[in-house]
Amino acid sequence: MSVSLRAGGAREVWKSLREIIADLRGFLETDDYRLVVSAHERCEAMATVKEAAELSGFKDLQANLKQMREKIEKNGYNLSTIEHGLLAQQAVYAISRANILATGLEFRFKRARGG
Repeated sequence: MSVSLRAGGAREVWKSLREIIADLRGFLETDDYRLVVSAHERCEAMATVKEAAELSGFKDLQANLKQMREKIEKNGYNLSTIEHGLLAQQAVYAISRANILATGLEFRFKRARGG
């Protein structure tokens, strides 16, 4: 999957964060590990965007998604029940982190509009 962001876009970063959240929620609902890979790819695409790199907590989200993907690929997309459970816990944490980042951007948007 190819994920791209136009340079200079806080709105694009917000949209990508929402897509990461959707991917991870989808993973929790379907157990489809490809959604974790998709979330990681979206996050990596955001890493080069100034607005994303400056967000407090972005590096943590990036590292968490990288670790999740590595765990899946290391095990050939076939995790034990315990490993899968731990991955699901990580996904919940990553969803929370991405939600915090997205909410912070929403507050910036509201402030910029004066409301």
